[in-house]
Amino acid sequence: MGRRATAALMAIASLVIVAAALWGALALWHRAPAGGALAALHLAVMLGAVIWLWRLSPPLQAGWPALLVAAASFGAIAIWWSGIAPSGLRDWAAPLARTPRAIIEGDRLTVSDVRNFAWRKAAGGAGDGSGEEAAEERWETRSYDLAKASGVDLFFSYWTGPLIAHVIVSITFDDAPPLAFSIEIRRERGESYSALAGFFKSYELAIV
Repeated sequence: MGRRATAALMAIASLVIVAAALWGALALWHRAPAGGALAALHLAVMLGAVIWLWRLSPPLQAGWPALLVAAASFGAIAIWWSGIAPSGLRDWAAPLARTPRAIIEGDRLTVSDVRNFAWRKAAGGAGDGSGEEAAEERWETRSYDLAKASGVDLFFSYWTGPLIAHVIVSITFDDAPPLAFSIEIRRERGESYSALAGFFKSYELAIV
């Protein structure tokens, strides 16, 4: 194999290992007990494998041990990651303490645990309902005649610029208040939101 082809294959292998190192470190940091120490260990192993690969001569023929070490480290994380499952039994934040239940009988839809909170600005809060004390709790049971559904509205709530939005679907009826729903992260009491952590199984989801 020519020198350029060998260098190209080594570069590709190195990029794959570095990507696996970064993903694994972030997964451990956000989800594992003692995540910081384990993330540092995983990074050290993976970057050590890259250095080992480039210092070997000839690199590709003798580099299998380095590749196997990297694969073993990432494989162990992948097995642990696949075992992380969501739970419905946590100490949920008040706005997400309940999830709705719907029963359809003919044209009649009955929905229980509809959230209709009276939101207010919490002391020192942003007024967006993110504070634990920022709302008066109201959970309702509503009944709708599906034959009288008259339209659908789609709302986009932007909070970090024009590229990311929270989507709310609202169904209107001729004889009843609209029924709006959205899919939200289900925060635990006292838990804050992180867009990055959301990519690493840090939150359950709930329909509200």
